[in-house]
Amino acid sequence: MKKTIFLIEDINESGVVTVAEKFFGTNTNRIKGRQVGWKEIINMLHHSNSDYITFKKVRDFMQEVNASKMPEDYNVYYFIACVNHIQDMDPILFYFLDYDVTTFLANNQIPVILDSTNEGNRTCNAAIHYIRDLRRKSFSIGFYEISKLIFYIVGGDQAVNLQPNGADPSEEDQFQEFSEWMDYDQGRINPDPNIIKYTSFPSTFFFQTCRGTNNYEIAVNDTENFIQRVRDFQIIETLPVWKAHVNTWKLNRIIFELFVEHRQLIQHGIFKRRNSRYDYFMGCYNQDRDYFHRKLPFLTDTMLDNLSICHDQKSLHDDIDVLPIYLDNFNLPSYGWAVPFRNDSMSFASLEVSWIEHEYPSRYQFENQRCSILTGNTSAPLLSGVPFIMVGSPKSSDLLQSFGLKEYHTIEHPTTNNFIANVEETVNKINYLCGLSIEQKKKLYEEWKPIIIHNYVQYLNIDIQYHYVKALNNAIQLDIASFQTN
Repeated sequence: MKKTIFLIEDINESGVVTVAEKFFGTNTNRIKGRQVGWKEIINMLHHSNSDYITFKKVRDFMQEVNASKMPEDYNVYYFIACVNHIQDMDPILFYFLDYDVTTFLANNQIPVILDSTNEGNRTCNAAIHYIRDLRRKSFSIGFYEISKLIFYIVGGDQAVNLQPNGADPSEEDQFQEFSEWMDYDQGRINPDPNIIKYTSFPSTFFFQTCRGTNNYEIAVNDTENFIQRVRDFQIIETLPVWKAHVNTWKLNRIIFELFVEHRQLIQHGIFKRRNSRYDYFMGCYNQDRDYFHRKLPFLTDTMLDNLSICHDQKSLHDDIDVLPIYLDNFNLPSYGWAVPFRNDSMSFASLEVSWIEHEYPSRYQFENQRCSILTGNTSAPLLSGVPFIMVGSPKSSDLLQSFGLKEYHTIEHPTTNNFIANVEETVNKINYLCGLSIEQKKKLYEEWKPIIIHNYVQYLNIDIQYHYVKALNNAIQLDIASFQTN
């Protein structure tokens, strides 16, 4: 695999600086959202103990090329980390790139990476609209070179299907306006579908314990103690069979709660959520009550009312019990539940960030789950030494395996794209664990212990740069004229 050069604006004592940080400067604290995004992503890659990515100041690289030629043994990209999400980026940011830099990128066909892996909500759709507006505005005001740039969008979405035949039939005309504009500008702005490529990378799966952070050093130094804790761990009668934490709500998490309440699995485990999403779920429910009652025939008014009760009123579990060695390094309100915690259950349900791409989804989208993100909701149990089953897209499961991480026997990750069936498959496996005798649980957990240790060590040694470059090489070409997504 070819190695890569990332062109950026600067490298200083605080790390790598991209154009977004250069533009906003000291005003970063005024950006809305919990994480700005540009520092976490680029510094995570910069601190990675790998040589797959070399970072160079764009002007230094321009001088090198002018003195010789473009390197043939490297792929070269200009890297921009988005502010929170690509939909929060204003096209004006590109006008702060010096004209000679933009011209250099365009003339040498150096793609621009727009990294939006800090978030994952509908990145493809947002990217296409963003680049459409950028090219339109740039051409109209005379920034012609910007309109010729090639873009690689790197999102957090593990999309199940990005091709036209994966779209909701009701959305067939969604990009007609864009297609007509592309045809209109043919000959002035190159409408080559290669202009946009999309790929994904789970930055949020690595944020909190990646090289260059205190938490990585803590995890590495604690490896021997971790292994001993796993080996010493014993299953006892009073140990909860499962545990789940919910900080922010997605539809799959609400459905999970309804299923575990229906199966009466709360008595065998620990479930905690911080807030209510009653209004959101009822909005979905009221769109098509007949469909919900066919798919969730056990729904009752009492169960729906329970969704409005916050965790403090449920007396399920007071606070997540963070491992003491990490306690001083995490800001709990900021990081939510995605922190290493004490092992106080036999298993963990990782309720990943997964959604259907409408505020109130149609039946089609219920049957065709489109996107999921791999986040700290999964890395937290991994670092805590707790066997986990992930509720999310099969694409996320494939991604874990590509990192060399193993599944746990009997609680393998769901394999269906059907939104409700995915959750039900997870609940069925938790229910199976709850029905085991104490001796069967002990035997199963002993089989899990080598996997727990393997996953911990493997996670700390994943070559993040290698997998990021691999994701770029696997980028999907988006044919704008026919591309359909919500």
